[in-house]
Amino acid sequence: MTGLREAWEKLDEPWQLAFNQAWIAYQNDCCPAGTVILDAAGAIVAQANNRVRTIDTNARELADTSLAHAAINALTQIPTVTQHVPDALYSTIEPCLMCMGAIVINGLRRLHFATADFFAGATSLNQSYPPAVELWPKLDGPHSGPISSIFQCLYVAFHAWITPDGPVARAYSTNRADLYKRSQAVAEIVEPYKRSKGTALKEVFSSLPETILSR
Repeated sequence: MTGLREAWEKLDEPWQLAFNQAWIAYQNDCCPAGTVILDAAGAIVAQANNRVRTIDTNARELADTSLAHAAINALTQIPTVTQHVPDALYSTIEPCLMCMGAIVINGLRRLHFATADFFAGATSLNQSYPPAVELWPKLDGPHSGPISSIFQCLYVAFHAWITPDGPVARAYSTNRADLYKRSQAVAEIVEPYKRSKGTALKEVFSSLPETILSR
């Protein structure tokens, strides 16, 4: 799919790394979420993915626990004392309450997120929690574009698969029926690539027709 490949090549490196992390998580039957952290000079400090449903993990990361979100796993990689102080976090999905708390506590000044999550996204909580206002990072997101759209669909499809009667799936099927239906179609096409663990993310693009991502 030419449009997707062109969109991919235009993404900055942190976004490409974050989406690659999300793809790894999805192939491991975990929520397709990926995170990359940069220091103030733009150097990559950490990158990680969601590991809630897998026992495999890297040093300093969590796995097989509901705490093993991508942002948490990226932040755990950073030592307390480091010359590369984390400054910016890139996330493929809007951080939840737990992840936003960790981002604020760790003093990151910028947060970039690709897609909004109206069910669990917590980027607006600073408006109702005065002590956090001063520490709240500068927000950049949600973004538009086909890559973000794909991973929004995979995020919704994951929750529909893992807990079809759960609150996330119900919320999206009720309030965003168009997105919910499109997510099922995207997930069905992507399924063979998901099961082939050696499949690179860019290989998936050619399988998706442009019409399936239209809003």
